[in-house]
Amino acid sequence: MAMEPQPSAPAELLDRIFSSKSLPSAPAVAIRLLELADDPDSEVRAMAAVLAMDPVLAARVLRASNSAYFGSRVEIRSLEDAIPLLGRAAVTSLALSFSLSDKAMRVGPLAHHYRRFWLRCAVQASAAETLSRFGIQAPAGELFMQGLLLDLGQLALLKTLGAEYGRILDEASRGEAGGERLVALERERLGLTHALVGAAWIARWGLPHRIHVLVEHHHAPAGSVPESLEADGILAAMRIASVVGDCFLRLSPTTSLTSLASHLQDRLRLPDDQVLQFLLAADHRVTEAVTLLSADAKDRMTAVELMAEAAEHWSSMALQQGLGQDGSRATRELVQENDELRRQVFLDPLTRLYNRRFVDEMLRQDIDTTPRGGGGVALLFLDLDRFKSVNDTHGHVVGDRILIEVAHTLQRGVRGDDLVARYGGEEFVILVRNPSVQGLVGLASRLREAVESLDVQHNGSPVPVTLSVGGAMSAATPSATPDIEALVVRADQAMYASKHRGRNRITIRTPEGSILVGPEEILQEAGRETGTERPVLTKGGAGRPGGLRNRTPW
Repeated sequence: MAMEPQPSAPAELLDRIFSSKSLPSAPAVAIRLLELADDPDSEVRAMAAVLAMDPVLAARVLRASNSAYFGSRVEIRSLEDAIPLLGRAAVTSLALSFSLSDKAMRVGPLAHHYRRFWLRCAVQASAAETLSRFGIQAPAGELFMQGLLLDLGQLALLKTLGAEYGRILDEASRGEAGGERLVALERERLGLTHALVGAAWIARWGLPHRIHVLVEHHHAPAGSVPESLEADGILAAMRIASVVGDCFLRLSPTTSLTSLASHLQDRLRLPDDQVLQFLLAADHRVTEAVTLLSADAKDRMTAVELMAEAAEHWSSMALQQGLGQDGSRATRELVQENDELRRQVFLDPLTRLYNRRFVDEMLRQDIDTTPRGGGGVALLFLDLDRFKSVNDTHGHVVGDRILIEVAHTLQRGVRGDDLVARYGGEEFVILVRNPSVQGLVGLASRLREAVESLDVQHNGSPVPVTLSVGGAMSAATPSATPDIEALVVRADQAMYASKHRGRNRITIRTPEGSILVGPEEILQEAGRETGTERPVLTKGGAGRPGGLRNRTPW
């Protein structure tokens, strides 16, 4: 019988890894930026000068600074502008990200492992950053960078061990224990883990001690690390980010989702509704990060797919347990019906957006958890114009394609905290949390314009696509919380008001009254008809909303 190869001593293998000519060199510019970012006396122009030493990297950072990921309200035209606006940690993270992405791009038999490594980096960085809004007391930029580096050791092992490490990754992906299975296989086959390799590599780069210590211990079980580190919320954040990576990269997603909920509840004391909100917020941020960092998302699960698969798994387990007790057909049918209901709660099968049942439940949760006098909520109803005519003229295949494209457009246009759903037929709904009047009108305007700009062709001819938008705001008062039914009715009525005004329009109902938005000539026509004067949102440059002001009566 052939003997299993014995793992090398850790020190011997580390020497082999770090003496290999295949190991990429340290990202010098990013490391120097990190040193300056840690120095409170360093100046912005010094960081800009270091970044300018690599013109290609500087151009990528500047372009990324203007991306949807950062959502800057003004165009960032120089590195000197980007650093104070985005923060030193964010700019350093961008430089480090682009330096690593070049090293992770490979072709050949191991290409899929490199792609999955870089996707995991994007997922973990986004998840770690999102935790800054859920109780982790650390700057978002620093959390992003720490999450980005968590599994750097995998890159070192792929570069130096090649197919030997690729086989370990393949076997780990078939396990039922998520990332824990990979760590166990690494110890068994190599005598060390990618966390140890990554920490040693980062230490060789000269990065701060806190970074490589967190990388080394993020897979360590509770109780096996120093108490001071265990008490550090950032280590908890890194463990959570790692589990999110397992979830979204399909490593035993149901087990990983259960583990994620346990981490969030035990370590951050998040209630059930906030666990779901975190997952949705992280999912949205990951979508933006994948684009920003040019990661290949084909192996990634969305939050909705993750929850749907988990529901199906749990329902299947319930079925088996029920049949084990009485084996009745009634039990089987009851569990199957429950499984179908769970899937209906989560997902619209065509657009892959949340569906009406799901958004209704989230609206109810948001209303229930909004404190009196809090920020309140808003709803936007968006209905495609003359959609029946599109189906009748061009067929349902074209109609379905339009629904999918509109769904993607709406999803790209909202904030991470907002929720987009298909409400039914050609109608979509967006739940907006903590809205302002100006922000809600601006969001509705951007989405209306983005849909109107879609280039849909059929048999060589353009198919116009527009939508009518209705919105309602309901800020909580010190003596009462918002009324759900009234909010839905007002938003729906506002949408129909936009239809009656000529379609491709926006009507927003606020507690103080109504705001109507549309092309300039429509507002002027409305003014001649009504003879009243109210503030309207005028358009600024490049079709973007300007400010509220009084103008021609309408």
